Amino acid sequence: MITIDVIDDSESFRAMRDSWTELLQSSSVNCIFLTWEWMHCWWLTLAEDRKLHIIRVLDEGQLVALVPLSVRPSRMRRLLPFTVLEFLGAGSVGSDYMNMIIRQGREQAVVTAIADYLMRHQWVLEFSQVESDSLLTTHFSRLLEQKGWHLEKSVLAPSPYIPLSGHTWDSFLDSLSSSMRGNVRKKMRKMERDFAVRLERVSDESRRQQAMSILVELHLKRWNDNGGSNAMHRDELIEFHEAWSSLALREGWLRLYVLHLDDKPVAAVYGFLFDNTFCYYQAGFDPDYAQYSIGLLTLGMTIRESIEEGLKEYDFLHGEEEYKYRWTKNERQLLRLRMYPPSMYGTLCLRAMDMRHSIKNVVMPRLPSSLRSRLVESD
Repeated sequence: MITIDVIDDSESFRAMRDSWTELLQSSSVNCIFLTWEWMHCWWLTLAEDRKLHIIRVLDEGQLVALVPLSVRPSRMRRLLPFTVLEFLGAGSVGSDYMNMIIRQGREQAVVTAIADYLMRHQWVLEFSQVESDSLLTTHFSRLLEQKGWHLEKSVLAPSPYIPLSGHTWDSFLDSLSSSMRGNVRKKMRKMERDFAVRLERVSDESRRQQAMSILVELHLKRWNDNGGSNAMHRDELIEFHEAWSSLALREGWLRLYVLHLDDKPVAAVYGFLFDNTFCYYQAGFDPDYAQYSIGLLTLGMTIRESIEEGLKEYDFLHGEEEYKYRWTKNERQLLRLRMYPPSMYGTLCLRAMDMRHSIKNVVMPRLPSSLRSRLVESD
């Protein structure tokens, strides 16, 4: 009695909020980036020319699964001359842990039904930021491969995280290397000796607006001399984060901190609290205070607050920046799956992608940098 239909209009998407939330809470993949709120906010601000294609699975009228997808049209400037079915939330906004949302206990049968549906429609599929042990990378991809689909699996940046359960701040510091532990304590004492230190956590809308402006300013200032930001550098990204952070504050999910030294804002950390986990999303700091390691210390203060709040985990999300591994050695592996149907169309798309890789690796490095940036964006 399993039936599948597709939500492809914005009004129906808007009306799904309650049923989406109930399903997500009943699944094993409950995370901030799969919430209706995150994906709907992305759709309103960053969808560009994509079309909705949310797969809805019902069993005798009960919602048992959602696959939040959109159709991305061809991108000739990026040398992608074919349409792709991909997750909502894709692109530069940095959505992690993308997945199908399936009611617990129904996973195997539902994944099979979804695979059958997608195989009938012969889409090129691109699923990014997927955990290496998810059903997408195991059961689902195997089903398609058995039917002749071509699978390309790419390893993306890992997602480091800190298990916090059972820790106090002191016991957590004791778990770090002696040099890191000593450096944090020494730098903290120096900062507290030289300044009046105040870490503010935003709790109302007026302060949220001010703190977001501080975050963006400090973030861009930090990256000015390091090649520029790729996270908050476009108007539409700022628009998304303005809308999302306001919504997240109302839901109790926003964790936006500003570090003040002698009442001057010098650092900010932007994250989310969801399912007893702190998700570290972005930060900024004033490089004029680099001698105090304010980026390191502000991060440490938010870890300490997370421990004191009784959270189970501090998740750095994707990115293998060196500073994250000063705090932890634990990580999750994230992948990109590209799947091409066993048809002439799928073969042509696969050959087009092979040609794109050749152009990027052989031809593009020989072109002037200004022309490269106009012709193609990064994967």
